[in-house]
Amino acid sequence: MINTNLKNSITIHHIVFTIMDLSETEIFYTKIFGQPLYSNESTSVYQVAADCRAALAMPWL
Repeated sequence: MINTNLKNSITIHHIVFTIMDLSETEIFYTKIFGQPLYSNESTSVYQVAADCRAALAMPWL
């Protein structure tokens, strides 16, 4: 069991999703979160909450 004080202090700063088709995934997430904060040929980063970002990344091969 996690201590209540510890459980209440845990937050999520960022989440990374490994994806296979960046352009199709960008279309989907842009409809939800708006334009990405950062985007290049293999990664897009979205602001999903005041202090949380979601990164979409192609797998490293």
